[in-house]
Amino acid sequence: MGAFLIDLLGQGLLRWLGISEFWRDALLGLLILLAVASDAVILGWLRRLWASPALRAEVGNER
Repeated sequence: MGAFLIDLLGQGLLRWLGISEFWRDALLGLLILLAVASDAVILGWLRRLWASPALRAEVGNER
């Protein structure tokens, strides 16, 4: 799915902007870096949330 989205941005949407190939590749690289960074932040937040003792106690009481 990621490859599809990169191809979609590279072939379609970014071409309409009329920017050079260099800046199009730079923008795609920046989008990839932002996606990886946001994924790391979101996963870190979810790990802390699931590791919290209050949540574990709440899930244990539901069973």
